[in-house]
Amino acid sequence: MSLECALPPPTFNMANLTTYFITRLVSDKKAANDFKNLNKKAYPLFKDGHIQSIKACIYQQQYYITAICIPEMKKTLQYHIKLILGQDSGDISHAECGCPAGLGPSGSCKHIAALGYALEEYARIAHTPDQVSCTSQLQTWNQPRKRVLEPSEVVNIKFIKLEHGKSKRPMKCKFYDPRPPKYRQTSSKESSEFLANLKATAPSSSFVHVLHDPSAVSSSTPTTTPLPPIPKSCVERVRYMLKSLPQPPSRKNILDLGQELISRLTVDDLAAIEKATVGQSLRKRWHEERFGRLTASNFGRVCKVRKVESMAIKLLYAPSSVLSSSAIQWGKDHEDEARKQYQATLPPGHCVRECGIFIHSTSGYLAASPDGLVFRDGEKGILEIKCPFSFRSKSSILEAIDNNKCLFCHIDEETKSVMLKRNHDYFYQVQGQMAVVGAQWCDFVIWAPAFFHIERISYDDTFWKNKCLPQLSSFYKFVLSPELLYPRHNSGLNILDYSLLC
Repeated sequence: MSLECALPPPTFNMANLTTYFITRLVSDKKAANDFKNLNKKAYPLFKDGHIQSIKACIYQQQYYITAICIPEMKKTLQYHIKLILGQDSGDISHAECGCPAGLGPSGSCKHIAALGYALEEYARIAHTPDQVSCTSQLQTWNQPRKRVLEPSEVVNIKFIKLEHGKSKRPMKCKFYDPRPPKYRQTSSKESSEFLANLKATAPSSSFVHVLHDPSAVSSSTPTTTPLPPIPKSCVERVRYMLKSLPQPPSRKNILDLGQELISRLTVDDLAAIEKATVGQSLRKRWHEERFGRLTASNFGRVCKVRKVESMAIKLLYAPSSVLSSSAIQWGKDHEDEARKQYQATLPPGHCVRECGIFIHSTSGYLAASPDGLVFRDGEKGILEIKCPFSFRSKSSILEAIDNNKCLFCHIDEETKSVMLKRNHDYFYQVQGQMAVVGAQWCDFVIWAPAFFHIERISYDDTFWKNKCLPQLSSFYKFVLSPELLYPRHNSGLNILDYSLLC
């Protein structure tokens, strides 16, 4: 409430307000009896700050007062209120409001009553705001509208029923002890004696199993139970973070927790996860660790993505049936055969080992599952096997890529050898695998029933740091992790790109 005048307070009290709304005779010569607007609805309006810009002047022994009331349920409308009071008596002789119920000269609505409560408090406290020069006040020309409320956490919202003449009472204790006061303070000796007598007289009583013997309780130093460790699984970690996320979460909450979500893994954790996921798609833990992370098979699509929402939906909400297509099943069925054929071609000194999922040591949102690790004279490489479904009937790799029919490889003009295209998603995949695993090279194997091809691809640090890592980091931070922590898609809302909001 703001009073824009320096007049002395009017002679106005609850008796004047009650007279106008309760005992005043209306057109049918009966009392107004407008109890509803006077107390249950009007007083909360006043206390919640809906009455604003009160102005007053004195003319011919009467107070002329105007004010604005902001409605409770409308965003743009405001009601203009006019009152005329007797300067000495404080009786209301004229009242009108812009709402339908406040038609003058004898309007009776909750807005007029709310203004009456404001005047009553002003008259009772007898306080006039200090008159401060404009240069001593904060600037006001770009202040936001006062009627717009900022979002607030539920725990900070006070649900109070405001009534005139009543103050907020403290919450009463809900614990109630039904025993008489003299029995509420019992010693452990008395409790033990009571239990012994009960066992002697009624050993089959169920109450015997409810009571405990205080003398049987150890008096040694109590031990503290450590809190359970933070879950290691990425799926469980998302659920754990959701419990600690304030509702509704702020943009900063979402982005900060997204960075924290998968950054708590130690070197031992990474090694344990890789060991526990050997067998890859046959292991439940492998699927859990992939969820919520960007895996190498998706690096190319993420780095080239234009519609981030559709990509996030594919990564988080794609149906499992997508993983059982004919082409994928063909690759799974022949991967072991291709690995054995690859091992047979290796010179002495090479060792091939199956592996699980690897997680990047510093960027925990990146993961890779190569088809094997290859060791040679202390060097570590990786194996990636492709069994293209479209090559199953081809007699040679040259026939398979004839006339540029192959999408992922071509014949290099200089070396005249078959090479993986450097702009294809498979190249992003093997470079990402080497970056995550820490390998220096990758043997890229193409297998078909009639032929077998190996290309050794070296790790390109410049390609990884310039064309892959920045795009992957941005997509995870601003799109994927916010959707993980505060899902919008399942509620029918669009997935947001938070980089456009920061």
